[in-house]
Amino acid sequence: MLSALPGRATRERRRKRAALTTQFNSTTGYTQARTGTLKAAAGLYGTSSREYAAVQKAWTAVNVK
Repeated sequence: MLSALPGRATRERRRKRAALTTQFNSTTGYTQARTGTLKAAAGLYGTSSREYAAVQKAWTAVNVK
């Protein structure tokens, strides 16, 4: 359901936080990216938030664990 997905501003804040906290570098793989975006979502919204759940769901949808 698209309405449950975080908005563009929310995704942008999450991406920036992950990048600015050095979660990513030139050798970051998909599993590390998953971990980084989940950490960013947890830090911004908490692990019980719908935003965190949406990030988990997105990574699961592309089979990254």
